[in-house]
Amino acid sequence: MTWITSCILALVPLVYWSNLRDYTLPPKLLVFQVGLMVLYAYWIKWGPRSISLTSAGLPALAYLIANIVSLHTAYDPVAGLLEITRVLSGLLLFIALANLLSPSQLPGLLRVWLVTTVVISALGIVQHLGFRPFHMPSAGFPSATLGFRNIAAMYLIQSLPFAVAFLAISKTRRDRILSGIALSAMTVFLVYTRTRGAWVGLLVAIYSSVGLWTLGSLHRNRRTLYLCLFLLNPALLGGILGAPVLIGMELPFKNATWVVISISLCAWLWLTISHQMKIRTIPVDAKRIGLILGIAVITIFLALLPTRLPKIGPQSVDEKKADLSAAVSSLFSEDGGRGRKTMW
Repeated sequence: MTWITSCILALVPLVYWSNLRDYTLPPKLLVFQVGLMVLYAYWIKWGPRSISLTSAGLPALAYLIANIVSLHTAYDPVAGLLEITRVLSGLLLFIALANLLSPSQLPGLLRVWLVTTVVISALGIVQHLGFRPFHMPSAGFPSATLGFRNIAAMYLIQSLPFAVAFLAISKTRRDRILSGIALSAMTVFLVYTRTRGAWVGLLVAIYSSVGLWTLGSLHRNRRTLYLCLFLLNPALLGGILGAPVLIGMELPFKNATWVVISISLCAWLWLTISHQMKIRTIPVDAKRIGLILGIAVITIFLALLPTRLPKIGPQSVDEKKADLSAAVSSLFSEDGGRGRKTMW
């Protein structure tokens, strides 16, 4: 079973067929569904006869049913049906893994996944630096084998948590190095995609995960202060960014609010880091610190390199976000949304 799942995890992100109009998704979906057929054939032959949905099974099934019910209101039912087949394929993979996968097999599957992400990230980084070793069509470079930089960013932010999980459970130096390389390569490629929504989503996910994890392990007498800081930062930031939309004008004390956010965020970081250092279970040594610092320096250096992509018609990097500082500042600029606020 593990070799079948490994092939699915390794091959699907890398598959594309340039002769098709939609050259990325249909080939990937076809390979994915063929792998599912083989996986379920294995289950019928050698797997358990009972089916367990686990605690996440019912919400996943409810999501599929909601998609099916919404099909009758779809503008294009055929396109809607195709979307449902994707959701159904994902649910079938989840059910198969929930019933066939044992905890001891998880590190091997994560290892295969991360090797694939390193390959994809390396291709994306090479594209950003102006090299095109393979003819990989794209609607927006850099995208490696995923067809569009926003799709690549979506793949990366879904893979990053598994790299962190693998780093946490890895017991050998080889696996720790692999997870470190994967984290670094994916982070650099994510920066190169210039997908601001993915950046914001990743930061919010990190902030929420670290905050909730720390909150659950804090002593009662410090939880109230920590919870206030944890909720205050996004509330103030949301007020600054949302005020022009809600009230049609900037907040009267915008600069003062930024100062309060900075102080609150620094206090939150200090409480979080100091608490995590107290409860850490992994011994800190010079080699581990050196590895972490080395990966961080390489990641920052590569992330700051400017793009060397040539002008390739509609496939070029967005000129308004070609520079990293311009891409970051556009998050807060008035015209950075390019009409998205009106559309929303």
